[in-house]
Amino acid sequence: MAMKLTEQQIKKLVILAVIFLFIISLIFPAFYTIPNVYYEDFVSVPEHIKLGKQVNTYLGINCLAFGWLGIFFLGTFGTISWFANIFFIPILVTYAKNRPSSIIMSFIALILALSAHSLKVLEDIDGGMDDGSVIVAWGTGFYCWLSVYIILTIATSIQALQTNYADHK
Repeated sequence: MAMKLTEQQIKKLVILAVIFLFIISLIFPAFYTIPNVYYEDFVSVPEHIKLGKQVNTYLGINCLAFGWLGIFFLGTFGTISWFANIFFIPILVTYAKNRPSSIIMSFIALILALSAHSLKVLEDIDGGMDDGSVIVAWGTGFYCWLSVYIILTIATSIQALQTNYADHK
């Protein structure tokens, strides 16, 4: 006999899952870059490393700590994706309390998070001679982080639909 989970139990599972994914996103690579000067020769991250060429790894924790600075230095649309993080705790709280604002915040956060794909180049901000680094691959940390906002958007949408149906009975 299968045990049926209550709405509160499902909500707790969703919250625990997204917190777990968020933490995982911090310890895994978010993305990999190579200097622009090597871009024409790029095949894949493992092949690039075998050839002895430089590949930079950016962990999720680094992106969380310094990503907000990108809006000042990079000036590209993709850097606004960091601001999805501002909504993380408020979405969890409003979702747990069945507040309608949770769906609005989750959609805003998802749109911000998806904008990360528009970020292609990290500009050289240290005054060096190169033109910066090209993002050549998104890492596990990035996909865990993005899945947090996808899951929250789905969960808050389901919650909103159930609330609306319950109000019409």
